[in-house]
Amino acid sequence: MNALKHLCFLGVTLFLLTGCVLAEPVPPVAEAGGTITLRAGDDLRLDASGSFDPDGGTIVRYRWTIVGTPAERAARLGEVLADGDQPVVVVKAPFGPQDVGRWELELEVTDETGRRATDTVFLQVKPRSP
Repeated sequence: MNALKHLCFLGVTLFLLTGCVLAEPVPPVAEAGGTITLRAGDDLRLDASGSFDPDGGTIVRYRWTIVGTPAERAARLGEVLADGDQPVVVVKAPFGPQDVGRWELELEVTDETGRRATDTVFLQVKPRSP
């Protein structure tokens, strides 16, 4: 049975539900992390380990896709960089000297019920140092 607890702290009333069970499954939460800076030719580490399923389910798929590119690299829009069941993945040298600029990557996570969520992260590809 759900219990309702009432707390008063500095004149603010809070109500807490304990023993609460979500009536319907909810989508997972995707967390792509903060801005990534990478030198052209380096391996890219993608980390979705902050993603979670609030109803206690399991995330079964992590998919990283290019959704924003420098103007001259638009042909790469929609390219999938990684797709698998691990939250952290290293992609071997996906950006070369021709790819310098600001990119946007989308992380899509899927839970065991097929529900999905997305988040984006910016990637700044810098030239290699001489």
